[in-house]
Amino acid sequence: MTKTKKETSRHWTVELNIGSKRNMGKLKHSKSSGYRYDYHDLNTVRKTVVKRFDGGSGNIIKSMFEFDNTYKDEPEKSYYIAFSFYGGLETFKDVSGQNKGLEGEYMEYSDRNILEDKLLILCMELELDCISYNIKEWTSSTFYPTGKQDLIYHPNYDGEQMIFEDEYFYTFGYHKLSSFDKLHSETTTHVTNTETVG
Repeated sequence: MTKTKKETSRHWTVELNIGSKRNMGKLKHSKSSGYRYDYHDLNTVRKTVVKRFDGGSGNIIKSMFEFDNTYKDEPEKSYYIAFSFYGGLETFKDVSGQNKGLEGEYMEYSDRNILEDKLLILCMELELDCISYNIKEWTSSTFYPTGKQDLIYHPNYDGEQMIFEDEYFYTFGYHKLSSFDKLHSETTTHVTNTETVG
């Protein structure tokens, strides 16, 4: 009888919700429009994510699309990008309560710190207030809910920080996120949303 080797690491799917406005960058001035921030396009954001999280193969992007959004009550184009991140796998067994005996899977703490450090650098590179992220394969569990998803803020941001909402990744307008899971990385789909961050 062959014993199955226990999995200790995996390629996790990490989802990002990224705003297009470079609101931590320098204000530009023109006579016609006054002071304003520059904006990123989806391709620029994709290339920056690949540069930050991939050694150059460009194969880490699993899906992406752009959507209409609002940030601080102003219209803004935003981008959804899902990519692969290799990290350790830990299990957590509930020893009491409603889920007693059940095991949950989550990304190893040290690898999650590496992920968050890279997301912080990405946030600075894109000159954004914040980026929201979700580790998709994390076991849905009431006994170990922390660390699955969060907002990463630019270190110079001094405004009021928002609390992470599940809506950032569950629904884009009338579209459920699962309907976009099979999008190819070179395909851009346009959808509408009003419940996400920039």
